[in-house]
Amino acid sequence: MSRCLLYLETCKTFQAAGVHPSPTAHPPRMQPVPTSGWLLSTYARENFSRMEELQASVTSVFGSILKMDSTKKVIKKLAGADEQRGERAGAGSDLRRDSAGGIWAARHGQGPAEALRAGPPQPP
Repeated sequence: MSRCLLYLETCKTFQAAGVHPSPTAHPPRMQPVPTSGWLLSTYARENFSRMEELQASVTSVFGSILKMDSTKKVIKKLAGADEQRGERAGAGSDLRRDSAGGIWAARHGQGPAEALRAGPPQPP
């Protein structure tokens, strides 16, 4: 709209200067502004064209969340957060040390006490 007014004002200044140009042509008609329905349908079509990409990203994020959740569960079990296992272990034992010792023993074929006394394994 402002460009149209600027065009007409510029045409008037040339006429005021005493120059007699040919009659000025009317500016071209403005294109109609799209309706809200047209904008919404275009947006929906654009999203449907990217549907596979959107589904893949959602699946990937969901898989990452499931992986984090299962990792947290394993960490809790190794740290001794499992209540049933803590009750079975007895009041005087340290469940974290027992879990770490059990993992160490599984790796080296020793009992937890021997593995802890031996210290960390030597690099190859």
